[in-house]
Amino acid sequence: MKSYLKLIRWQTLLFLILTQFLVKYGIIAGLVPDRIGFIETPDPAFMLMVIATAFLAAAGFAINDYFDVKKDLMTHPDRVTVDVKVPRNKVILTHTIFNILGVSAGIAASWMAGKPIYSLIFILLSIFLFIFSARLKKRVSGSAIMIAVFPFAAIELVWLFESRIFPELIGEQHLTISRFVAFYGFFAFLTTIILEYLKQLDELKYDMNGTNSFIRNLGANKGQILIYLLMFLSAGLLISAAPVILFPYYRITITVLVVVLILIGVAMFRFTKAIETKDYRLIVIILKAAMLVGVLSMLTVSIR
Repeated sequence: MKSYLKLIRWQTLLFLILTQFLVKYGIIAGLVPDRIGFIETPDPAFMLMVIATAFLAAAGFAINDYFDVKKDLMTHPDRVTVDVKVPRNKVILTHTIFNILGVSAGIAASWMAGKPIYSLIFILLSIFLFIFSARLKKRVSGSAIMIAVFPFAAIELVWLFESRIFPELIGEQHLTISRFVAFYGFFAFLTTIILEYLKQLDELKYDMNGTNSFIRNLGANKGQILIYLLMFLSAGLLISAAPVILFPYYRITITVLVVVLILIGVAMFRFTKAIETKDYRLIVIILKAAMLVGVLSMLTVSIR
């Protein structure tokens, strides 16, 4: 069981589920007129949507490890699950089961929401995750961008499903919620890209002939500059966009996001030191902590 949980990256799945719940019960619940009624009203469509997203992500992680097993044996042989702890045929079976469950839950959520057309989103996500792992990841140098699309989509999906409940939310109210969700979605998108590029930068330490990644093609020096610029961009997003969206009503949220900004600043400072040692583990930990604090800041939206 432990090996299967590792295969589907259960910690990442829990973080994804937490993020979607906080988008609904933090951001949206904090901004809609009838907050108490919104929280107390059962929403099976939302629950199924969260389950569908988690299942599809689990399927994507399993099939990604299946196709990455040779590379993982060269970089982190102690962490390899496929073939070592879980046979290949069972990895495929796990991927298939989670895919079927994910698409089925997504279709059910779409019908319950009264938007059957949304079913296409889950079907396309399922197809995309498989094709990406099997084909595109080996051919597309900008694969990190494609990986980062998933957390962005997971956040935007919540508002897509919830906005149907509030047809009366037009004009400024609808725009405010959309801005909040887009802000957090784009921050998740940026930090995911940075973490993926850090992983690719770390892999340059290993002799991996025949592998293709954006940072490997770009070169170590240019890759380091790009990662630093992306961290600077994420800090710039917090400095520029957050006050525009949050000030002056959401000062507690701004205060929490200042902590995120400080963590990114520490990561930028430590990154210059990590370049010398080629050890980026601390940078990854700091950035993941920044992501967690950023997600938890959604809880403060309802506090004014």
